Amino acid sequence: MNRIAIIDTAIDAERIGRKDIEYINLCEETSKNEAQKVSHGTMCAMVLDHCTSNYELVNIRIFEGDVAKAYTDVGALAKALELCKDLKIDIVSLSAVSSILSDTKYLYDITCELSKNTIIVSALDNIGYVTVPTSYPHVIGVKSDFADLLELGGVAVVVDDPLGVNVYANCNYECLYECDVGPSNSFAVPVVVGYINELLNQGLPKSEIESCIQLLPTYTFPEKNGNDVPIVFLENLLAGELLRILDIFHSEYETQSTALLLGDAPYDIRVKPSSLESLVDDLHFMELHYKTDLIFISGNEKQLKKTKKYIGIDAVLTRIAGDFSKIRYEDVCKLGKTDELIDNLHEILTT
Repeated sequence: MNRIAIIDTAIDAERIGRKDIEYINLCEETSKNEAQKVSHGTMCAMVLDHCTSNYELVNIRIFEGDVAKAYTDVGALAKALELCKDLKIDIVSLSAVSSILSDTKYLYDITCELSKNTIIVSALDNIGYVTVPTSYPHVIGVKSDFADLLELGGVAVVVDDPLGVNVYANCNYECLYECDVGPSNSFAVPVVVGYINELLNQGLPKSEIESCIQLLPTYTFPEKNGNDVPIVFLENLLAGELLRILDIFHSEYETQSTALLLGDAPYDIRVKPSSLESLVDDLHFMELHYKTDLIFISGNEKQLKKTKKYIGIDAVLTRIAGDFSKIRYEDVCKLGKTDELIDNLHEILTT
């Protein structure tokens, strides 16, 4: 029998007619649920029970209260994922996700390790931002069929989706409306978990789940318009320096930044590889689907000259040598230590 972990709020076993839930509470304090409300985790479990049978349920609680709000304690999520290895979980049902891409430093390694033996099914942010761990290549990313194009409980594949979504699912169950909520990406996750559990119950090995998903009918969805954010070109910076700047803007200024890289670099969810041919489209996609306050484009001098022909650049930071760089914006050019110029850059973009 497969072991399924729902990482969420506390689950009320009475709501799913089940007494044998294994409970693990990672919350610092224990609060009682209000009797008239149904918790977010319970609703996920209710949807799961509509979609499959013959499984063991483990409830890892990382949220206080009844409804999962915006996730803030990424450490609890990382700890819950670590526990899933020891608990020998077969499928993780995860709605506790983050569009703060710098949280990747807490989640990437553990999800890579866990995915070797466990199938991780994770919701996309409901606003449509790139999301961790959902958008990782080793995680099955899920989005709700809000357009109601699929039959109830139906699933469809998305091929090469830039958001990292692998499956769309219809979670339009009456039990959700009875709880005064409707379909969401969170509740689409247990639909996909149930589908995968049925495949495992039929004897399909975990290693073939991804191939089986690729054989599902294809889902087609429309795209929205993007929003403009400041654009800074980083000239002649090494990949490690780019990542350090992203970290500085997040830790020092609480600014979420992302980057388009005109070259090769180690994988980081905040950085999207690009080329001069696809740069305009990639920039539009990042403006639309990344929760970002600032976008860097990183490349060399020749790439900067070509980029300026079709993209408006607000500032250019150029690495000179060692710790020294120069910054150019409007009719101003400053030379100095790179970290000091990063401070200047933040001031320029916020005043």
